[in-house]
Amino acid sequence: MVIGTRHFAVACFLCLLAGCQTDEERLPKAFSTEVAIPPGGYLLTVATNPIGARCHLAGQPNTLFIEPTPGYMVVPPGYENNDLVCAAQGYTTFRGEWISQPYPATNKILIEVLLSPDA
Repeated sequence: MVIGTRHFAVACFLCLLAGCQTDEERLPKAFSTEVAIPPGGYLLTVATNPIGARCHLAGQPNTLFIEPTPGYMVVPPGYENNDLVCAAQGYTTFRGEWISQPYPATNKILIEVLLSPDA
């Protein structure tokens, strides 16, 4: 049996269609729209101007970071006293507290950081 070009194209299209997934299904689980915040922890969202900076909690540059900004990190309890550090090439590094006492009632915090150009 000979399959015509049109039939072959339809068969290929149907195979591709069967493999379609929603955008959310294609995302790796690490980028799930549902973020688990540990008890006593925080969801820290950081937006910088300019965008594309790298931010981390002081003392934790490889574990609690956002690169590039804007983005978020899940902060477990016990990191409240670590400063937020944000850096971008050509700009002065920002360092400051990300949470202050009394601690906020919500466990979701948004910080906007304005980086100053190097002198």
